[in-house]
Formats: sequence, C-alpha cells, structure tokens
Amino acid sequence: MPKGTIMIVLGVVLVALAITAVVLLGPWSREAPQGQSESESESKSESQSEQAIPQEPSSAAPVITGIDFPEEIEADGRKVPGTVHFRDKDGDIVQVKFDVVEAKLFEPFSFDPKVRGQSEGSFKFVLFTVFPQKVTLRVTLVDAQGNESEPVEFSFEAVLPQP
Repeated sequence: MPKGTIMIVLGVVLVALAITAVVLLGPWSREAPQGQSESESESKSESQSEQAIPQEPSSAAPVITGIDFPEEIEADGRKVPGTVHFRDKDGDIVQVKFDVVEAKLFEPFSFDPKVRGQSEGSFKFVLFTVFPQKVTLRVTLVDAQGNESEPVEFSFEAVLPQP
C-alpha cells in the first residue's frame, strides 16, 4: 500500500475514534479555570492542552414555559411581536438567544430581556423579514452564572404580502 494511502486511512480511523468518544462520553463544555475569565483562558498559548469539563444540568437553570408567536407573518419588514414565558428560581436571567435552526435568510441574535429579579414572568421580542421563507428558531435563556435553559424551538412561515 502506498505511504499516502496509509496516512489517509490512519486519519480516517482517528476521526472515527474521536467521533465515537464524543458520542459515548456525551456533551462537554470548556469552562475557564476558577478565578480566570474566559477571555484570559482563551488568550493562553494554543500549545497548552485544554481540559474538557462535563456540563451538569443545573436545577438553578432557567426554564422556558412557553413561546407565543404567529405561525404565519407577512414578509414585508414590519416588526411582529412575540412573547417568551419563563420561570427562574434565582431571578437572574441575563440573556436570551435566538439561534437559527432553519431559514433561507435569517440571522441569529440575542439580547438582555431585562427581567432580572423576576422568578417567573414573560418578556417581548420582535421578528421581521422581507424574504418569504420558513424559519425555525431555537430559544435559550442564560442566567448570571451561565446556566442555560433547555432550548425550545418554534417555527413560522413568512409569506408574500397580500395586495
């Protein structure tokens, strides 16, 4: 077997082993060492190895209890309001993330919903597009300690405006 073929086969085997390890070991996240910010940790030399720490689900994580948004909107650029309902026993939600699962032309975004101090409630958001498409978004709440809610997905169809 030629030397190049052996290297390719070896590379494929290593990738397969890495994928198997990720599947068997579950989700992992990288956390900054105690007393060190994430940006300080990232600025360290790339030659240093990073230790992955398993992310445990936290009972203090926020919970999305519902999302209200129309199933269909007009693709005319007008802002359409929606509502996220939540519960967070610590009352320290600092961010809501809207990640794009499916869309032709739609950008992910996040913002501070300004609900700090509330252990239960709701907040508004607005969405708009000028491009007819089906959009599916994944919503996640993040608290001050970095705990993330279980994501909740919702979809809507943006249609051409009626004349």
